[in-house]
Amino acid sequence: MIKEARDKHVIPPGRPIVSSVDSLTEPMSKTVDKKLQTYLPKIKSYVKDTTDFLNKIKSATLSSDCLLVTMDVKSLYTNIPHDHGVDALRTFLTKLDVPNNDIDDITSMTEFILKHNYFEFDGKHYLQRKGTAMGTKMAPVYANIYMAVLEEDFLSKCTLQPSMYLRYIDDIFIIWPHSEKDLAAFHEAFNKHNRHIQFTMESSREEIHFLDVNVSKNGNLLSTSVYVKPTDSFTYLDYNSFHPLHTKQSIVYSQLVRYKRITSDPKVFEEDAVRLGEHFVRRGYPVRLVNNALKRVNEKRREDLLDSKPKDERNDRIPLVTTFHPQVKKFVSTTKKEWTNIQLDPRLSTILGEPPLHSQRQPPNLRSLLVQSELPKPATPKGNKRCDKPRCQICNHLVTETVVQISPSLRIKPPDHTCDSSNVLYCIMCSKCPGVSYIGETSTKFRMRFNNHKSSILKHKDTPVANHFSDPRHSMKDLKVCIFGGGYKSAEDRKWAELRFIVRSRSFETGMNKDLSWLSPYTFFR
Repeated sequence: MIKEARDKHVIPPGRPIVSSVDSLTEPMSKTVDKKLQTYLPKIKSYVKDTTDFLNKIKSATLSSDCLLVTMDVKSLYTNIPHDHGVDALRTFLTKLDVPNNDIDDITSMTEFILKHNYFEFDGKHYLQRKGTAMGTKMAPVYANIYMAVLEEDFLSKCTLQPSMYLRYIDDIFIIWPHSEKDLAAFHEAFNKHNRHIQFTMESSREEIHFLDVNVSKNGNLLSTSVYVKPTDSFTYLDYNSFHPLHTKQSIVYSQLVRYKRITSDPKVFEEDAVRLGEHFVRRGYPVRLVNNALKRVNEKRREDLLDSKPKDERNDRIPLVTTFHPQVKKFVSTTKKEWTNIQLDPRLSTILGEPPLHSQRQPPNLRSLLVQSELPKPATPKGNKRCDKPRCQICNHLVTETVVQISPSLRIKPPDHTCDSSNVLYCIMCSKCPGVSYIGETSTKFRMRFNNHKSSILKHKDTPVANHFSDPRHSMKDLKVCIFGGGYKSAEDRKWAELRFIVRSRSFETGMNKDLSWLSPYTFFR
């Protein structure tokens, strides 16, 4: 079966989820997202979040035989063709009377983002040719607008209309006041309307779930409760985890608030809250902590929780960011106390303003230490590498073993340097005289330094290396070289490293480094 699949070039199922952090298009994507977010509420079917959905369905009236329906788009993000998506965006903005200059700017930026979505996987680079990756900032709002144009065009052509049609990006909620046969025809027509976008559908006359809400009939109104997936294992943060206490307290409180906001029947909320509390207790949370959170939630009215409040204005306080640790509290409290002394200076008081806003970043955990966002790259093999240039004369002399014995007292593991490496140490050895070596250093490419040595040998100059290899018993064929060291910050660091290796190898006694006189400024060891 595997061979057959390969022969047919079967593409494995999946969708790219690519982080756009620090990517080429990230700033542009943020700009497009910010611009388009202001237009989303003007979509008739738009659902912002669960709270918005609850507010929109609480006034819905039902007929006795109506159907509750949900639809889901199959892989919406990756199935939107670039040209169709940009055209839909332009159509949407034109209907809202957005100035033409703004439309041109937004659509051209969107097109650039879509057509420059590169990512790297397993050492290869890919360009997404269709759809947008889940990860770029503007993807949700772009997909939302594309669906708005598509559904408006389709619904305008339908003879039978739903009594309520709401959508959260690719999830659709419908109240269908007609027959099941008509619903099936509606679903089929919707799938044929655009060959790129296909829908799955579920329907019921009693109850159905949408987002995290279980919606059911209650006479001619709708009742709601929290929808829990059958596979939910309630693996909330363990109480013994290394997190601030207020984080653990807020998890219990926020979950109970969510339950109360969603659940329309107070009795159902009481039952669900008890079950939720039991799950937290099993995760190690003290019963007293859970009861205190439930007491606080019971003091709140559901109507107030459904009241969407605008976000507070941006806080201009200076952030004081620290990595979480139990002892940080003492440091923060001291900082706040000392801030009053800073404010005694009129200028500093005006510049710095209020005390800093303390924020804590998460310390490294097992997941961040063990999970990587890219496949591990194979380790680079050690040892010098031949450059394999056609006219290179050095490669014939280069020692490529991963471990090199440069003297009786010293073995080294050279990195993957080549003839063109610079700012390195090197060792010249004689194949006829084991243990006899010369340690040197160079700031230029090793190729140039080697040619100097070769020239001195051929011209019989009075240097240690030339004297050894110009001896009648030796020749250039006996010369072997190994490049090691590297990355030195200065010439002084490199010369100190050279001196240390000369001493460790004892090459000034048994090798070609005859003495240390030429290194006289560095004869006192650090």
